[in-house]
Amino acid sequence: MAEDLELKEKIKDIFGRYVTPEVVEMIVKDPDNPRIKASKVDATILFVDIRGFTSLSEDIEPERVTELLNEYFTRVTYTILKHGGHSNKFVGDEAMVVFGAPVPNPRHAEAAVRAALDIQEEITRLNWERKQEGIAFQVGIGINSGEMVGGSLGPEKRMEYTVIGDNVNVASRLTSIAKGGEILISKQTFESIAGNRIRVEEKGQVSVKGRRGGIKTFKVLSLEGDQYGLI
Repeated sequence: MAEDLELKEKIKDIFGRYVTPEVVEMIVKDPDNPRIKASKVDATILFVDIRGFTSLSEDIEPERVTELLNEYFTRVTYTILKHGGHSNKFVGDEAMVVFGAPVPNPRHAEAAVRAALDIQEEITRLNWERKQEGIAFQVGIGINSGEMVGGSLGPEKRMEYTVIGDNVNVASRLTSIAKGGEILISKQTFESIAGNRIRVEEKGQVSVKGRRGGIKTFKVLSLEGDQYGLI
């Protein structure tokens, strides 16, 4: 009995570095069936991508580039976990994050925006700490909310929880046009945050492949309750 409890605590510690406590509990409760059945979920997707990292890395030793990326992703991951997000994928210097799935959160849109604001603050802090090295990160963030399909994909040995659908593509598109230091959100995300607690700047319509018409977008300035906001 004591050994089982010790093993569970070790599992929680290991997985807890990468996913939210709620997801860890789901794994621990049913370790023999880690696959999460596919279903429609209401969630928010956040993509964060470093701007100009290729040119930045050309003047730095490869080992230092790896160190900087690890430090960057560590800060991003801890910020995401703090706000209940699930770090879904890391591809190159881009991260995809899910809020509201697999563990439901009725305020997933707000959680994602708060995480985005904190990420930008972390980047500002990182740049200040690395100022003497002449290193300055800039990241663009795109966020969209809505219905999508979530579930475990891939073979048994390499499966992962992820979400797919048109609303994921919209978030990716917003990220691709977000400038360094910007957080762009869709109208769906904007309207998902109750009241007038979020300050934004309208950015106009953006075309998205596979969609008729454009997507109305907003640049996030601040959210009520934030200590800093964006400058």
